[in-house]
Parts: sequence; structure tokens; C-alpha cells
Amino acid sequence: MLCQNVKSNYVAELDFWKFVFSILIVFSHGIFLANTEAGDRLVFGGALMGVEFYFLLTGFFLVNSIYRSDVSTLTFIKRRVLNLLPYFIYAFLFCAAVWFADQIFFQHLGRWQLFAKSLNGIWDFLWLGSSGVATSGINGTWWFLSTMLFVEWTMYPLIKHKERLFVSYIGPLAFFLLLGFISGTFGRLSAREMIGFIKSDNLRGFLDIIAGALLFYVVY
Repeated sequence: MLCQNVKSNYVAELDFWKFVFSILIVFSHGIFLANTEAGDRLVFGGALMGVEFYFLLTGFFLVNSIYRSDVSTLTFIKRRVLNLLPYFIYAFLFCAAVWFADQIFFQHLGRWQLFAKSLNGIWDFLWLGSSGVATSGINGTWWFLSTMLFVEWTMYPLIKHKERLFVSYIGPLAFFLLLGFISGTFGRLSAREMIGFIKSDNLRGFLDIIAGALLFYVVY
């Protein structure tokens, strides 16, 4: 281990900023439902930077978890899924109810059309929204969970077993290469495009979570 005296104390300030960015993200998605001009969306539309904040935290706490407990990659991912699952099920059921009500009362879809569209929700429930499968489920914002778990599943064993190589070479190199590729190809981080069979969301997740992981080493 490269760092000594790593602390895992509760930090109240982080919870405060989690709350702030959560509210901003809710508004930034909700504002697009309103009938407003693009200029009116500037303030809350830009609040999507909160997604970057959560990805950075994910990278930071990913390394912190390696220092706190010595578990396998499978066990780590299993714990992550089980911790998220109760909140996800509640959110999924709520969003599904709203989605079905909208489809029935406002879209006036037939039963078979509704059935066909609802099947796309399977990708949401399996957390495969950023798998590269070109389909749209009940709530497209759940791509975050898909990307987060995919990146953690990839980076956890790398940092755990090749920490010095990651910090001194792989991490910084991957960060700058991804930053250059995304900015040069799309001009913005929030692009949701397909690159062959890879979704740009996954590259964005890698970029931010790598930055958060490296931030851990800067702090300690």
C-alpha cells in the first residue's frame, strides 16, 4: 500500500454537497420537461456537472474501500449491488408508475404497443443502461449505475493488485488520453454517443472515476 494512516471518518461536508448536487441534478433533468427556450435552461441544465461530482466521489471511495477491507472483486461488487438495490427498487417502481400513467393517459398507446415499450424496462432493472445495447428503458438516467458498476468492476482489481503501476502510469495516462479523445471527438463530456459497440457514457465514467481515484492519492 502506498498510503499510510488512511482515515475513513465520517465527513459531514460530503453529505451536504451530495444533497446539493442531488437537488441540482433533479432540477436539471426536470427543466427539460418544461416548455422553455434553450437559454432558460442554462442554470439548471448546467447543473448536470453534479454527475461528474458523483463519479469523482466513486473513484475516491473505490480506493478508500481497498484500504479499508481486503475482499475479492466479486465480493466488492456484490456488496455494492446489495447496498444500492433497496433504493433502486423503490425508484424503479415509482418511475414505472409515472411512466405507465403517461403512456396510457397522454400517449394513448394500445396494449401491445405499451407491452412492447415496457419490455425495454428490463435493461433498466438489470442495470444495463450503458451496456451498449441501443434501447431506451423507463428511465434513461439510470445509465449512471450501469457505468459506475462497470468501471468499478474493471478498476478494483487493477488498483488492488497493481496499485503503484496504476498511480504512476496507467491512471494518469488513461486520464489524459480519455480527456483528449472525448473532448476532441464530441466537444463535451455529456455526449451520449456510440463508438462502435462502446457507449461514450462508459468512457466518461472511466475518466471521472480515474480522476477521483488519483485524487485519493493526492489527499493522502
